[in-house]
Amino acid sequence: VLPTMTLMVLSIRKYQEQTTLAVMKAKDLQGILAATIVTEKTRAQFDLATSFATRPLLVSYVEQGLWQNAIRVLDGVREQYPEIDRIVLLDLDGVIQADSPVAGAMGQSRANTEWYRQFSKTRQPTLSGVYLRSAEPRIHVVSEVLPIVSWETPGVLGSPMGKVIGILQIQLNLERLHGWTDIDVGPRGAVTIVDQHGHVVRHSQRKHLTDIVDYSSVAIVRKVLDGQSGVELNYNPVDQEWRVAAYR
Repeated sequence: VLPTMTLMVLSIRKYQEQTTLAVMKAKDLQGILAATIVTEKTRAQFDLATSFATRPLLVSYVEQGLWQNAIRVLDGVREQYPEIDRIVLLDLDGVIQADSPVAGAMGQSRANTEWYRQFSKTRQPTLSGVYLRSAEPRIHVVSEVLPIVSWETPGVLGSPMGKVIGILQIQLNLERLHGWTDIDVGPRGAVTIVDQHGHVVRHSQRKHLTDIVDYSSVAIVRKVLDGQSGVELNYNPVDQEWRVAAYR
């Protein structure tokens, strides 16, 4: 009996190992798919925002200091793109000059915000982390921040080199981002997007977050923030459970 029992134990162990490898391979493929979708949708969102920031009439009005005229150039954008919750025009000091919808924030400074500090270093398109915005209704958003550029100044050897004359901020409603990764990961599975600080942007099992959820203590999130990718058995101290998790 003993050799037979030993053989059964070895067979079960081999089966478990093969099953675990199959599950991990499936999760890795799902992770690749989800990451690809999010990457492409983020790029498309920035392409859209860039098309707004470079509209010649908007640039012309900002050059003239006609901020209210400039914001009206973007009338209808929020209705056409429901993921855009609010549009704000700011000067280079981070002071709000116009917004849509109007939130009584004219003249307020955003120079102390994380996204402004990041943008002011590079003056390049910037994506903020998750934050609770100041305007009503107080909801969690992420912001695309883009330079408004005048191309009147010629660059070296005749190549154009634009001058940044203002800031376009587009706030994205997190509730509208849930369709970004609607892939099947099983009844107890979840797709989670975190920002550059490890805070949850989107969680398929937490669709109505009232607080910022910090996942920076999760080991695989720390790996993602370090630029790593993979799949492994991981303990999530926030949700207090073990999971096979792919991360990219």
